[in-house]
Amino acid sequence: MFQNAYAQENAKISGAEKEAIFEKAIDLMYKNYIFSDRVKRIEVTVKNKFRENSYKTQTRLFDFLEVLNKDFESSGNDHHLNIFYGPEYVKKIKVAENIAPGNTSNTPAAFENMIKYENFFLKKIERLDGNIGYFKFNKFEELLYAKEAIISAMTFISNSSAIILDLTQNGGGSAETVHFLMNYFLPDSTKLGFFKRRTNNEVVELWTTKDPVIKKIPDSVPLYIIVSKNTSSAAESLAYGLQQFKRATVIGEQTHGEGNPGKRFIINDILYIMIPTATNVNIKTGTSWEGTGVTPDIKIESTLALPRAILESCTLLENKISSKELKQVYQWMIPLYQSQLNPQTTKTEFVNSITGSYGGGSKIHPENGILYFMNKNGKYKMTYLTDNTFAIEGREYRLKFPGSKTTAGYYEAIWMDGGIERSNQVSK
Repeated sequence: MFQNAYAQENAKISGAEKEAIFEKAIDLMYKNYIFSDRVKRIEVTVKNKFRENSYKTQTRLFDFLEVLNKDFESSGNDHHLNIFYGPEYVKKIKVAENIAPGNTSNTPAAFENMIKYENFFLKKIERLDGNIGYFKFNKFEELLYAKEAIISAMTFISNSSAIILDLTQNGGGSAETVHFLMNYFLPDSTKLGFFKRRTNNEVVELWTTKDPVIKKIPDSVPLYIIVSKNTSSAAESLAYGLQQFKRATVIGEQTHGEGNPGKRFIINDILYIMIPTATNVNIKTGTSWEGTGVTPDIKIESTLALPRAILESCTLLENKISSKELKQVYQWMIPLYQSQLNPQTTKTEFVNSITGSYGGGSKIHPENGILYFMNKNGKYKMTYLTDNTFAIEGREYRLKFPGSKTTAGYYEAIWMDGGIERSNQVSK
């Protein structure tokens, strides 16, 4: 048994306690792991490491788990085989084993308070310029807890001209929640694929289902899903599924490669293990992303995935929208995001020529390698776009200068609607 000291997260751990964790984990794998033939290899690998005292230097719990989990993953060739610390989650698993599905009445208060505090890991919902809906969430919390919040978020962006789902920091979660979200973007009664479970080789078909609370997002609304190397498990399921149905464009990095659904099993009062208990097959491909990850349609560093998705949205919408006023919105936005993806440098001579004071008390001044525009309202960073034009951070106009000369002479403040105001340079 573990001592009370384990209430401290990264407590010291003895050799006997390390072996107890491993023995319980391997026993659960033998009973539940979908790839039963791999368990013996995992067991032999780890036992040899114990025999060689390879875990001797890991004297604290988290340090030991980090190394043990790597050995599970490598010897089992499965990123999903991991032990986690989570006393409150262990309590929740115990409760869930003894209550009817969907009943939250006996959920441990500490666990429920935690997921509410985290807002069910729904991190951001926003209407970006150009009527682009942006929804970032970092985990698929179980639907019985998160459904109401997800519905509210999806309702907020339901009238968007394009939608971006940000899964760059999403490590997975509930398959039921993934399928609920898929309902927003795919027709009812669409077969998604199936799970094949170890128990009795049971096959469970996966379908979208009709739910009156869901307001469908039309196919005419472009959908972009941004991902990273940290995108895992259930998050990969959403990206892969909607990509294979040609409903979403995936942008970012190759994802983690955890394709098989699993279940959490209790190791002790503070630890639980994730073990894949089924294989996952997509109806379109006959396979999954297991071991390979989701391959983005547009590969780019995850830090640049959002501006690239916004740029893709603006370019597509600018081409398809007939309204002159709305076209101007996207034409205005496109250079800004192009500059974020491919920053342009300005020559020293040009910067020197525009530095100085202008009519109305405005100034342009370089500081620590950054160019600033200053007026009576404040100080604003300038970002070079193209054609001697700068975006002014936080302002609705841009500054355009004449060609490179010793002295600029003037700038033109240009608004999105085409309005122009000139201000002459009064001194350098």
